[in-house]
Amino acid sequence: MALVYQESYTTRTHDLTEDRLTASREFYVFYDTGESCDDPDIVAADASLQTEFMFGAPHPQFWAVLFAKSLSIRQNETICILTVNYESLPGIDWEGMEVWEFDTMAEQRHITSVPNSTYITHYPAHDYGLAINATADSVEGVDVYRPKMSVQVTRLYDTGALVPWIPINDAACCVNAYPFPLAGSIIWDAGQVLFLGTNISESGGGKWQVVYRFSIGAYSSKEVTLLSGTTVYPTVAPHDYFWYRHGQKTATGPGGKTIMSPGVESCSVAQVYDYYDLNTFGLIGPV
Repeated sequence: MALVYQESYTTRTHDLTEDRLTASREFYVFYDTGESCDDPDIVAADASLQTEFMFGAPHPQFWAVLFAKSLSIRQNETICILTVNYESLPGIDWEGMEVWEFDTMAEQRHITSVPNSTYITHYPAHDYGLAINATADSVEGVDVYRPKMSVQVTRLYDTGALVPWIPINDAACCVNAYPFPLAGSIIWDAGQVLFLGTNISESGGGKWQVVYRFSIGAYSSKEVTLLSGTTVYPTVAPHDYFWYRHGQKTATGPGGKTIMSPGVESCSVAQVYDYYDLNTFGLIGPV
């Protein structure tokens, strides 16, 4: 049986020092049947290790500068875990270079209504509106998963004097007022990027490492039919707060009975973060 290596992206690490970039990746090892492999000797003897993870193989994210240096295999109770360590070539000047990392894990949110009637079906058919998990006197809603992107940017500065201390302090928990970053292969529109803060450390030789963290969201256009029968179409910025006010109206239920049907009475959007020009950080953007 062939072995399959499934990377755990959340365990990717990297460290940028004065003259070198290092990184590591972890893989869970399975057989191609789907069963986990718990025998380190079988993994060590796998021929694909000498091709995919051979010494000098490029890192998929930093393919031009990071190369495989070593690997190790460890076993927990049920599965083998392969760790591949990468290192850059010596002599590269990392000052000003940016390392962009992306995480697209989902997050849990609570919703109480669907956007319109095409999202909901009642059995038997009746007018209970757009509310989710509605009871006789309340709307309970449901927890769902929604996509969320977070970005981490690491940059090395020649001296502490070059670190943008004032913008970092002033922009804490602010949303980008203008397209961000300045250039690169990805530029987000105003309102999409929430600055979460930094980790700043002296890395030796007078150089300073700054790790910037951001949360990225997308604008959403909603279609909401109110209890009054009016349909509204609010556009919601990703880091604004959107909520419904629920109410009830009389409707015809099963058997022709008059019932109180829950639904959306109104909806509102609130700006809960200030805006700031995040380009004052001087970040260029991903290549």
